[in-house]
Amino acid sequence: MPKFEKIRTPEEKEFEKFAAKYLEVLQDKKVPNIYKVLLRQKGFLLVLGKLKPMSEMEWNPEILDEWKKIKIWQDRDFNGISRLLLKKFNLHSSKIQKSPEIIKFKIYDQDQVKDQIKKIPQLLAWDTQKNIEEWIEDNINAGINRDLIYGTLYGFPKSAIEFYIKHHGLAHILHQNIGTYGENYGVEKGNLPEDVKLREKQKKNFFQKLSKDTAIQNEFKKLDPLKDKLIAIKNKEILKRTKYQVDTRKEYE
Repeated sequence: MPKFEKIRTPEEKEFEKFAAKYLEVLQDKKVPNIYKVLLRQKGFLLVLGKLKPMSEMEWNPEILDEWKKIKIWQDRDFNGISRLLLKKFNLHSSKIQKSPEIIKFKIYDQDQVKDQIKKIPQLLAWDTQKNIEEWIEDNINAGINRDLIYGTLYGFPKSAIEFYIKHHGLAHILHQNIGTYGENYGVEKGNLPEDVKLREKQKKNFFQKLSKDTAIQNEFKKLDPLKDKLIAIKNKEILKRTKYQVDTRKEYE
């Protein structure tokens, strides 16, 4: 009897495309290991895997100074990782000095962003000749709610964004907390809305597939010593600044 090839779902095909590109980067000896570790951050993985339009990492300058002391980072590396993201994944990025204490590095997928914008009529159209920060500023100047703008960009389900805006945040109301794979948001107590269930299922499937990809996991093991070093530096800086315990959540997959 002839063998029939298993029909792959669109989700499976998308993961295969992501995994092939991602493994190529992990195995490329010309790509600095620090870039590879940063691209293990869960939010970045969701953008790479087409499950989140935009994500960001945040540092204080002291952490980057420690990286420079052990010669794993230079100021030009923000440009280096930006070039890598654009060349290999067609992703754009921006470095922002939010204050003397905070440096942010955003990555975003223009196609995903445009798809999300189409679902929210209040948002302005995006001419991609402008960068993402300019588009955000245009919306703010037009009086668009900031939580609607950022909730859309970070890929939260529409029902969760609407719930957050309705209650002006979540600090003073009872809600269900949804905190998985580096994302945290809230929805009304009770049954989860369908768009939330779908998004959580997609994320779970993605990270399950990633955990079963032997080739990628083998490359991760090679990077674990550097990953642990970065976490130790971060925790050391946190303890200098606060009386609270360090964040023990896994930042990198």
